[in-house]
Amino acid sequence: MYKTTQQKIAMAGIMAALMAIAGFFPAIPLLGLGKVISVGVIIMPLIGILLGPFVGGYAALVGALIGETIAPYGAVFGFFTFIPPALGAVNAGLLSHKKWKLSFLLLFSLTILWYATDIGSELYYFPYLHLLALLMIIVFRERLSSLKEHLFLKTFVISFVSILTDHIAGNLIFILLYSPAKAAFSAILIQYSFERILMSLFSAIIVTGTLKTLKEVSIWRLKK
Repeated sequence: MYKTTQQKIAMAGIMAALMAIAGFFPAIPLLGLGKVISVGVIIMPLIGILLGPFVGGYAALVGALIGETIAPYGAVFGFFTFIPPALGAVNAGLLSHKKWKLSFLLLFSLTILWYATDIGSELYYFPYLHLLALLMIIVFRERLSSLKEHLFLKTFVISFVSILTDHIAGNLIFILLYSPAKAAFSAILIQYSFERILMSLFSAIIVTGTLKTLKEVSIWRLKK
């Protein structure tokens, strides 16, 4: 939490700018589409944790909108590219601000929408990491909003849930826009699993270091 409202407003501006700049830095190439997933997905959980679900979601949305404009090669879903990171930041904010039930509902709803698609009904096993993320939410619950202890573990769980929220939202948009074949998803099962776990680890490292630094300079107080 912040000591002053001005600090939170300033942080929102910084995070939106950081999200926009992240659009210039590719993390994962999407073969066949000529697009890339930017490193914005790695800093997305940080935005939600620092700013909460509403301000954080708005900052991520604005930053992603600017990013897809100035770095269009990262606009995987065209104009709609801003939606997954905004939802990911919202979910990180929900988990870290004592709203774990809403976090569960958000990811659960997106997962149900996946199963409502033709591809989802056939590739029922594809979102196994997302189901694991739902289980993590139930196991940790409100404990994820207390970052005084086990900071890295908790930020990893929050990052994992946030990044998988972004991922499944992106998958749904991809299906709606491009009507891909089932093979487009079955072929990347192992790849996406490795990528999202690795992204979550990197994100947790960034979040942990950032929170400790902000605490040292008296901008952020770790919540009990």
